Amino acid sequence: PITKRINFRAAWFIATFLEKTYTFFRIQSEPPLTRFMVAQLNTSHWYDPKASQEELGYHPKITMDEGFQRLRESLLPGRYPTIDEIKDSPSA
Repeated sequence: PITKRINFRAAWFIATFLEKTYTFFRIQSEPPLTRFMVAQLNTSHWYDPKASQEELGYHPKITMDEGFQRLRESLLPGRYPTIDEIKDSPSA
């Protein structure tokens, strides 16, 4: 569960500071927080499969509701997918 929050401006400032620090010290890895991450986490993302269904004939193997249910279950503490679940997943 989310127990703490930080406002956008503070997160943006921290991300900018980290990016500049990593650049200045020539640290090769990516900072733990970037402005891109802050922007993405601050934006709602909605995808409508209607165009792909109409133009490409794409039809998902599972519904959005089932996908979200699977995601919820996979994020439960101590829950890891079994080999069979991984093999049977549509992306496998």
